[in-house]
Order: sequence, then C-alpha cells, then structure tokens
Amino acid sequence: MIPRSRKGVIKTAMTWLPRLVLFVVAVVVIAMLARYFSQQDIDDAGLQRTSYFYRIYYDGNLITYKDPGTGRVYPGVIDLAKFRGETLDATFGTSGSIASMLTLRGACVTQQEIYNDKATYEQYLPFARFGTLGPGSATLQEEILPVTIQRPDGRCAGTLNVTIVRLNS
Repeated sequence: MIPRSRKGVIKTAMTWLPRLVLFVVAVVVIAMLARYFSQQDIDDAGLQRTSYFYRIYYDGNLITYKDPGTGRVYPGVIDLAKFRGETLDATFGTSGSIASMLTLRGACVTQQEIYNDKATYEQYLPFARFGTLGPGSATLQEEILPVTIQRPDGRCAGTLNVTIVRLNS
C-alpha cells in the first residue's frame, strides 16, 4: 500500500532507510571478503613437493607393494623388487625441476638408495640445505617413515627416508 500523505511517505522512507544502509554495508563486506580470499597466493612449491611425495608413497606401480591377485595397494609396505631408480625416472622423467632420493634401511636389507633425476638432485641439494632464496635455488622436503619391507622370502621392519628437492622458479 502506497501512502498518499506526506507524513506517510516520510514514515515509509524512515522505515526503509536503515534496511537500505544495512544492505549496502553487507554487499560491500561480502565483496571485500570475496576479493581477499580469491587473491591469496598458494605455495605451489610445497604443494608440488607434497603431491610428488604422495605419488611415490601411494602409487602401486612405483615402490609400494601391490597384491597381484586383488590389485590392492598397501601403503607403507615397500616391494623390494620394485625399489629401483629406473622406475622413478620412467614415471617422473628427468625434467630438471624436481628430484628426489629414497633411502631404504632395514634389518633384512643393506641400505639402498635410489634417485629420480640424480644430476639435478646433487646439483641443487646444497642450495636447498643452505636455504638460499630466489630463482636459481631450491627448496627441500624430507620425510622419514616407518615401513615394512616385502622380500621374496618374507617381511621385515625398516625406514624409508624420502628427500625431495624442487627448483625455485
């Protein structure tokens, strides 16, 4: 119902004015929050290193034991027959942007080391350990995990040390 008197128009305007101001403030706050959260940077170096690590640890075609009958993958069980550097190089290649060293230690095996892109790893590891920042340097991530080592004659306990070096760009 539209008021016809001047008093009625002023009363309606005074009723809607606070609502209008509150609506404008709410729209401005939502726009500011949307802009703030959409412009945040993501640390892609950490994300890339972590996804690389998870791919090594959980992929049944790399070093993790995969049951031949069921196809089930057992993370934390390292298949000694698949623990070879050629497998890593065939999967990840030698792109020169990310490299790793995997060290397997256990009671039933001697210490074994395999590399993905060994030349890049050895070239940029000193920069990563020192913590040099900027282009031409590298970042480092190390993970030490308790694992079970699957051998043809049985299983034993061990540790897997994964060191990942990623070049800064």
